[in-house]
Amino acid sequence: MLAAFDTLKTAKRLLDAAGLSEKHAGVLVSTLAEGLGEKLAMKADSEAEFRAVRSEMQAGFEAIRAEMQASDERMQAGFAAMRAEMREREQRLITRMGAIVVGGIGIVLASIGIVTTIILTAG
Repeated sequence: MLAAFDTLKTAKRLLDAAGLSEKHAGVLVSTLAEGLGEKLAMKADSEAEFRAVRSEMQAGFEAIRAEMQASDERMQAGFAAMRAEMREREQRLITRMGAIVVGGIGIVLASIGIVTTIILTAG
């Protein structure tokens, strides 16, 4: 951080210590003050631009976070739908397997009945 530039003190030092004329000291001090002022103005502009870029970046990050949240919600909804479909298919499979078992038991009982009838009529 730059300290305040004291033009009067600097001009007095140039007059007394460096032995410059009042005219030369005045021109030198005003040139220095102008240059420092431009540097401070450039610094202020840079800081303002930095704040603007930072603000844009934060807005961009917020947009990305919102999109990620929406994407996550869509994925969770898709997973829930898949789980529901899997439960439904599981129930249908259990029903089919039950029907196969009942049919198998029926075939076994019918076979026993036929064998029993054959044995009884043959004997």
